Order: sequence, then C-alpha cells, then structure tokens
Amino acid sequence: MRRALPERRLHPRLTRRGLLGGGLLAGVLAAAGVSVAARGGTLRLAVAGPLPGPWEGAALLPLVEAGLAEGLVEAGPGGTLLPGLALSWEGGGRDWRLALDPAARFHDGRPVTARDAAASLDRAGFEAEARAEGGALRLRLPAPDPSLPLRLLDPALAVWPGGRPGPVGSGPYRLDSAGAPPWRLRRAEGHPRGAALAHFDAVALLPLPDPEARLAALLGREADAAPLPESLRGAARAAGLRLAEGVAHRPGLVAGGARPATAWWWAA
Repeated sequence: MRRALPERRLHPRLTRRGLLGGGLLAGVLAAAGVSVAARGGTLRLAVAGPLPGPWEGAALLPLVEAGLAEGLVEAGPGGTLLPGLALSWEGGGRDWRLALDPAARFHDGRPVTARDAAASLDRAGFEAEARAEGGALRLRLPAPDPSLPLRLLDPALAVWPGGRPGPVGSGPYRLDSAGAPPWRLRRAEGHPRGAALAHFDAVALLPLPDPEARLAALLGREADAAPLPESLRGAARAAGLRLAEGVAHRPGLVAGGARPATAWWWAA
C-alpha cells in the first residue's frame, strides 16, 4: 500500500510532540496565540542554558537540534503532518519502505542518504532493523505498526550526517555563530520545506540560567519568549506575560541535571 504524506491533523499529544521538531520555533508562538502568518525578523529566545557547543554530540541543545536537523516526517503549525526527508512510504505492517527526497542536502552540500537515515535511527535506539536500499530506507519492525509515520515525528529521530549530531544538518536553519552568546540560527536559503518550518529570518538563543533573569529579559523586551518555572507563574501573569500552553521542555533542555522549566512564556 503506497501513501503520499498528506496534510493531516494529529492527535493533540502528537501535535505537541511534533512541535518539538522542526516546527518548534513557530510552535512557541502558535501555542501562545500569536499568529505565525507574519514571517521574517529575529525570534529572541532566553533559555535556561548553559549552551553546550554544537560539536558535543548528545549534548546538543534540543532547540538547536530542532532548527538544524530535519526528520523523516515533520509537523507543521496547527499539527499538520508534512513531508520531511521522506516524501512517501509503503507499508502498514512490519515492513516499510520510505522514499527519501533525492534533492535533500546537508548544509555543507553533501546529499542526505538512506545510509544517514539508517545510522540516525540506529544511534537513537529506534527498535527496527534499518537499512539503505538505493534512495529509500527499509525498516523491519519487531511488530506490525500502522502508525509508524506518526512515531517518526519524534525529534530524537532526526537525520544527521552519518547519524552523528553536530553543527551541520539539513534543517530549515543553519548555525550562524556559537560559543559566545547569543547563539544565532539563520534561515537556510532555498530549503524545500523552509516555508513550512522556518517562520523567522533568524533565531537568537540567549543563555540565562537564572529564571529571575529570564523573567527580567521578557519584561525588558530583551527576549520574546522564555521558559519560566511554576514559582514565577504568578509574577509573569501579573506582568501581563502570556503562557504558551502545551509547549514544554524536553528534560535534556536544561544541562547539568537541573530541574527543567515547565512552560514557555511570551512577551505579548
């Protein structure tokens, strides 16, 4: 059975998880009730940090991963299922074949191959036998799963060169600078899915470990959005900030084992 990827509404839980993929940056706005129709400009995000170097593999900041890397399947604003690196698929039981976009390139010009996809799934511990077959990815699952395309929304399953996360991906944003704050991602020109996934010209990440400092950055209009812990919710509401419901951190967003913040707030 062959299916092209439709624009399909997802279950709310999957929608929120999908927003942690390539659509996260627009998702922060959408969940806050801010229209994502207006494009361009720079989105300034104050994050808990500290920001590790993008060359540190598994220590990559998930927000950076979300911009730099692209998944086999992507979730767009409003919870629509969009083509990612996989343009179509065949399957429905244990055996699946995903046809990859032959025009997909990493930011350094290398083609994105089925070998890269298979290595990325293996590195992420995805429970399937993954192998390259020409320009397609073959998956053999331990049990039949008709919902496989939805499972592939997991941002941990993004595709990297050779399966290794780093400063080069194939996503809608490319790394402009790192090492000294603020980090900056800029839109990857000519990206075939950039119109759906990149709603800003650039995204600046400002590391502010102190939650009080993140609140001050929002109030001083030095940041557009930031995660705040529950202890500051009252102060945020009193100051007129808006809660972006449903957009939560993954635990890895806060380095060093610190308790992750629970919600994003938007400076309306």
